[in-house]
Amino acid sequence: MTMLGFGTYRGARRTRPAASPAPPAELSPRDALIAAPATLAVWDTTQADSMARPEGGHPSAPGDTIGTLANLKTPGSFSWTAASPSMAPQWQHGKIAFDGVDDDLRLQIPDLPRSDLHVIFLLKTDDAAGLLVYATTNTYLGAWEASPAANSSGSGTYYIDGTGFSSGSATHSQIKALVADGRFHRIGFQMAHGSTSQLPRIGGYGVQYCVQGVLIPICALQTTHSGFADALALAIAYCDERAAGLTE
Repeated sequence: MTMLGFGTYRGARRTRPAASPAPPAELSPRDALIAAPATLAVWDTTQADSMARPEGGHPSAPGDTIGTLANLKTPGSFSWTAASPSMAPQWQHGKIAFDGVDDDLRLQIPDLPRSDLHVIFLLKTDDAAGLLVYATTNTYLGAWEASPAANSSGSGTYYIDGTGFSSGSATHSQIKALVADGRFHRIGFQMAHGSTSQLPRIGGYGVQYCVQGVLIPICALQTTHSGFADALALAIAYCDERAAGLTE
């Protein structure tokens, strides 16, 4: 003890308050979309280990072909696959490039039949002819080629940057003006899937339907889930982020 003239002084011992826990890191648009309850599938073409080449291994250089694109939410379901190695599109550092001749990717949908899916992808093309979604000869959405109708009767609804079109509600020229301008567009579609012969494909089918350009699968959402609207908002944010990073 030390006497300081005013009585005995006892050295005060200060206790530091406990440090506050660090706030949780904010999820990226992609990871928030993966966590959303209404999300069935999320795909990321910048993540090489989520893709496989037809001959095996992951893509590592521009021009490598993509045989499978895996679902990051639930691996093993809702993967995109090429029908054959010769029809596999090319990986281009986060983009998937389709040749406009015969490239396509087909969505492997579990638990068929079902009609509760809203599938979203990005499209960038200036092709004079093409098709947004193709399932079978008589089931397609959003053609801007002169031979078939703009979309087959009763096959579903498709969305171009949020605007919905049902059977007969848009012409070839309208669709072409909306999508074939060399910029990224957000494409969504809802259609009934009854069997493996009706699995949707992007990239087209047959020379007259095929799209030359970039198509990037984004997600599949469950329309009947109470959280669908929230998941859709997250999907739009993820699309915007991807498109902004792929402007070249």
